[in-house]
Amino acid sequence: MPQTVESIACSVDSLTLSAADCSAVKFDVESLLVGSIVTVTYDMGYTDEVEYTSGVTYRDTEIEYSDTQSESAWSCSSYYCTLSLGDVSTNIPVAIEHSYKSSVVEATYTTKGYTVYTCTLCGDTY
Repeated sequence: MPQTVESIACSVDSLTLSAADCSAVKFDVESLLVGSIVTVTYDMGYTDEVEYTSGVTYRDTEIEYSDTQSESAWSCSSYYCTLSLGDVSTNIPVAIEHSYKSSVVEATYTTKGYTVYTCTLCGDTY
């Protein structure tokens, strides 16, 4: 009786990026998974491994990549990307953290000076 794929897992279990590494355009998270190991586990306990590259196939089925931001720009938040083999998939959390740039607002005769910190990706300030 043929074995059924029960689960897949990736050697990269999460990704944390800085906003400084991203741009307002689509960021290529998939490229960070290239070279990782995808472990395929069958219902009878057998496991196999394949090195992930875009478009790689395992036993004639492509390991497909998708992410929650495939149609829009990345911003500072938490997302996930997914690797799928047929009907079985695994989610990989992706966190994009703020990267702040400082700018000084000079003091005047009536107000104190201060520093404003602005995220280079999403514009968050404090």
